[in-house]
Amino acid sequence: MGYNHAVTFVTVCAIPCQFGLTWLFVFTLDMGVYGCCYAMLGTYVIMVIALNVYMQNLGPRVSQAIAFPGFSVIFSGWVEYLSLGIPGAIMVFLEWIVFDILALWAGWLGTTELQAMALLVVIFPSLTTTAHGMSLVVSVLVGNSLGEGDSQLAKSFAKISLIFWLVFSLTFCFPIYFLRASLPLLFTSQPSVVSVAAATIPLATLNFFVDCL
Repeated sequence: MGYNHAVTFVTVCAIPCQFGLTWLFVFTLDMGVYGCCYAMLGTYVIMVIALNVYMQNLGPRVSQAIAFPGFSVIFSGWVEYLSLGIPGAIMVFLEWIVFDILALWAGWLGTTELQAMALLVVIFPSLTTTAHGMSLVVSVLVGNSLGEGDSQLAKSFAKISLIFWLVFSLTFCFPIYFLRASLPLLFTSQPSVVSVAAATIPLATLNFFVDCL
């Protein structure tokens, strides 16, 4: 349990990186909407590198955990692994394929709609990284508590996570909703894109509120 804070630490640090890279590519390098895509890609690369560097410097316990265990260990317990891995893979696939389908539909509607979607994809995932990291940590803590037979501690972790979700989501939902006409101007000055993004932000804010849970 002592290493569970790594994901939260890295994802929280990724938020300013996301905004910084977006500002660099969109404004400094004047890449427009394409800069938003490069900024997101750069953020993911930084997160992967940071997690690997973090794990490599946590001592021999972590080094042994991520070392190659041998083929005898790798090819054992596949039934249990697949019983958990296949549903998890399907869940992740369905989550990401939805974004691809929405991007295709937005492109089919027009260039303006596609640009508005790109802006929303940059704004909201930058905020959900913190909630996502916290959800991973809470899931591990609740699972470990239940495994130890301490149901009361598991309930405490769950209640704390719900309070954090409520405070965090409301802290950002209201400003985003009331500044929906101004936020798109950080990335583009095209009136049509700003109008479509501002009209879509209320629904995206509702999705953000639920997604943080």
